[in-house]
Amino acid sequence: MQSQMLSCFFPTTVVFIDDNSNYLKGLLSAVDMQHMVPKLFSNPIEAVEFINQQQSLLQTALFTPIEDQPADHVGFDINIRDFHHKLLGSDKLRFNELTVVVCDYAMPQKNGLEVLQEIKNKELKTIMLTGEADELLAVAAFNRGLIDHFLRKGSSNFTQTLNHTLLALQQDYIARSTGLMVSNIILGKLPGTSALADPVVIKLINDIREKYHIIEYYLLDEQGSYLLLTQTGQAYFLALLNTAALDSFMQFAIDEGAPNTVIDPMAARTSLPFFYSQEDFNTPPSEWVPNLYPAQVLNGLETYYYTLIPAPDIYRPIVKPEQTYQHFLEYTHLA
Repeated sequence: MQSQMLSCFFPTTVVFIDDNSNYLKGLLSAVDMQHMVPKLFSNPIEAVEFINQQQSLLQTALFTPIEDQPADHVGFDINIRDFHHKLLGSDKLRFNELTVVVCDYAMPQKNGLEVLQEIKNKELKTIMLTGEADELLAVAAFNRGLIDHFLRKGSSNFTQTLNHTLLALQQDYIARSTGLMVSNIILGKLPGTSALADPVVIKLINDIREKYHIIEYYLLDEQGSYLLLTQTGQAYFLALLNTAALDSFMQFAIDEGAPNTVIDPMAARTSLPFFYSQEDFNTPPSEWVPNLYPAQVLNGLETYYYTLIPAPDIYRPIVKPEQTYQHFLEYTHLA
């Protein structure tokens, strides 16, 4: 069972290294490209050179120069929305984020373990593909922490196991890359109090992802609201508030003299407010009626209220057609 929602997820690049080009072509047909972008190398030297040249967009978006500080001084960006706007505003660079390297063990000149040891970025997740004769070596490498996983070629359910492992390692990479932000902003308040660690909320989000074919998601606030995107760029907002947060909005509306058309739906727990942009958030409570959405109750570790909102016309497109994963697969990745 997933223990915590990620702050974001999007398809990322996975490098495959095998001196057998025909085997690589077979892997290409086996990989689930809904969640990952395969990049194939039959030459391990070229593969390592490519890998060592990659820059992490996640780290660039997370750590930014601080004003009035030297150019090389970086600080932690704690604005969740700004962080994800940087990822989405980077054209299609987010899909180039390299997260996992899959390498064959038995290759001429250098074995797979030697190849992986030449990779400079030790945060990348690694999978070793082995033959039956190499499996004991892979087990030893795994036990020493030199690789994250190993998989024998031709094993039963190879394709299913490979795709499952690749997705899990991608998620682990993103979780580690954004862990500081998540712990400092969300879970750092009180352990176990975040909706992102509530199994009921996790199930809700995963059910929505499956139903609407969501392949990208981005956290919008510490309550657990998300921006959700399909492969073609169709956007949805999942707005989520706990009882205390909804009460805070209602009390603010009361203090600001908002009309009953704003206050009553929140008091009855039949509507909740949602503000996507800063301009929305600055709207006076007296004008909140367009920002109120029908609320559904979710009983988890605490009581939540949520709604799923198709992106309104004013925000469409959240990403331009040429920034979608569909466009990336059709034109950029295969170029």
